Amino acid sequence: MGRDGVRLFDCRYGLAEELEPVTFDLATAGSSGEEPATLPGLSRRDIHPARFDQRVEEHLTKFLRESAPHVAGQAQRLGWETLLLVGDPRDTSVLGEALPVGPEIVQMDAVLDPALSPSEALEFVRPALDEVRARHDAALAVRARDLALSGGNGAVGLDDILSLLRQGRDAALVSPPMPTPVRASCR
Repeated sequence: MGRDGVRLFDCRYGLAEELEPVTFDLATAGSSGEEPATLPGLSRRDIHPARFDQRVEEHLTKFLRESAPHVAGQAQRLGWETLLLVGDPRDTSVLGEALPVGPEIVQMDAVLDPALSPSEALEFVRPALDEVRARHDAALAVRARDLALSGGNGAVGLDDILSLLRQGRDAALVSPPMPTPVRASCR
């Protein structure tokens, strides 16, 4: 995300697809109706120079909060498990706090060039996504092990796993790391 809005990317299987962006236009900031409302009060000549930047920040914060339902809707529609928010920490924290409970939110302090293609953006954030994936995989392995060792619905070791498979009692199988879908929102 940046001063011009929020770009959304659906990243999975090593590919990134850009979704419809949510743009921030200072001239129409704060409009709530169908017809854009102009804000003549935000022209530099009508506001004391010391207050202009503050007013822009206020409108950007409001825009980010109002963007949260759209971002959350896309996350739910696409089944995202992780939302990677990339941008100035002041902006990513506003959006992150406004999002309802859902995917894990990871903030990344970086400002990306708006001209980056989806694949270039994915390459930039790939290390952060790989770290999130490794953390999820480790937590899943620990959970499976703990279930197995506590006598719950889990098994560790080839013999125990094969026995459960033969009995048809396999709800999920955790195996060595393989390519898995990773979802992200980044800018």
